[in-house]
Amino acid sequence: MSSKSHAPKTPSRSHREPTRRQKMVASEIFEILSASIVRQLSDPRVHNISITHVEVSGDLHHAKVFVTSSSEAKDLERALEGLNSAGGFLRKQLAAHMGTRKVPDLQFFRDDVIYNAWELEKVIESIEPKDPVDG
Repeated sequence: MSSKSHAPKTPSRSHREPTRRQKMVASEIFEILSASIVRQLSDPRVHNISITHVEVSGDLHHAKVFVTSSSEAKDLERALEGLNSAGGFLRKQLAAHMGTRKVPDLQFFRDDVIYNAWELEKVIESIEPKDPVDG
């Protein structure tokens, strides 16, 4: 007989619900970065982007910033390059406005939710009849 346990594994830290503190820090980062990107970044690569959400690590040392754009995917890739290029400036903005001793390291990621929705809409439109049939 096998001595394997059938008990479910404990989820890794990344799958746990964020703590209240993580949510507060993520919300603060979201607000500061959103304003800084719109008002202070002049890099044309980062125009027309929106931050969709921020996830902060349990130790508050790392933040994943998810962004999307109403433009094409290639434009979003350029925007990510621009954001990574401006990472130092954006961390300085966070340091100036956050009430924490340590400012999280920033990592920017594309959020594909909008693109996936557009693709799904295209599929649905391709299978829907163009002219309704009278029954």
